[in-house]
Formats: sequence, C-alpha cells, structure tokens
Amino acid sequence: MKPSLLERLNQKSASISRTHDAHKQALIVLWQSIERHLQQLLNTRHGACASQPSLGLPLVSPLSLQGDNPQARQLCQVIQGQIERFEPRLTQAKIEIVNPINDTNAQQIRYRLSAYALTAQETWLLSYRINIDGDGIFKVSLEASQSTGQRSSNDTGLMVKL
Repeated sequence: MKPSLLERLNQKSASISRTHDAHKQALIVLWQSIERHLQQLLNTRHGACASQPSLGLPLVSPLSLQGDNPQARQLCQVIQGQIERFEPRLTQAKIEIVNPINDTNAQQIRYRLSAYALTAQETWLLSYRINIDGDGIFKVSLEASQSTGQRSSNDTGLMVKL
C-alpha cells in the first residue's frame, strides 16, 4: 500500500531536516577545527618547527603590549601574516586590537580576527576572539559566524567540502 500524501510529505520534511542538521553540524566541526588550529599556530614559537622555521610567533609578554605601544600593532601584523600563510581555510584575515590601547590595567591583551571561510555552497564571515593571558598563552574562541550568501565564481581560496 502506498503511503498517504501527508505521510510522504512528513518523510520528505524529516529528510530535509536531517540534511540541514548534518550540514549545520559539519559547519560547527569546521569552525572548531579552525579554532584549534589557530590556537596551536599562535602558541607555536619561532624556530620550534625545523621543517617550517617561519612558523610561529616570537615570545610575547603581555606587559610589553600594554599602553599606547607600537609592539601591540606590530603583533597584529605578525598574527595576520601567520594566519595568511599557515591557515589556508581562511582568506582576507584582518586583526584588530579590542581592548583600549591606553588600558594599562588590562590583565589580558585582546584581539579580534575577522576572516572569510569558503565552503562548497557558501562564503562565511567568521569572527574569532584572541586573548593573550599573563603568561603569554594565546586563547582563541569563535565569536560569530555569518553566511554572506552563495559563493560567486570569482571567490578564491581553499574551498572546504562539507
């Protein structure tokens, strides 16, 4: 016996819902993977990797980055360069200082990374918070992800297949 129209519609709806949930879960896994890789990348020091000597950051002291300091701005450029070179899933990375430059009482230095990730269907704008604690350890966490719509034919960069 053939299922009724209502039963067939319910089955199709459930199938679409499962597909959407699987896609959403795949995106979450991807964003978390990028987050972990960024944290590993930023906590790697120059010279720690023999096969890639340019991998990693110099030793960072949060005290040297406080106040109106060109070192804090220079670190933005260094972080951005590392991400552009060693995290191919992100494009057009931009780093900005979040805590006020003149905030000398800050226990942590905070930066924000904004970058695009390309999937097979969409381009996503991602925002990650980067904190440097008192010991110079970088902590990375996803703040937001927003789809910018379907990919256009002129999107370049590594496409992640979900």
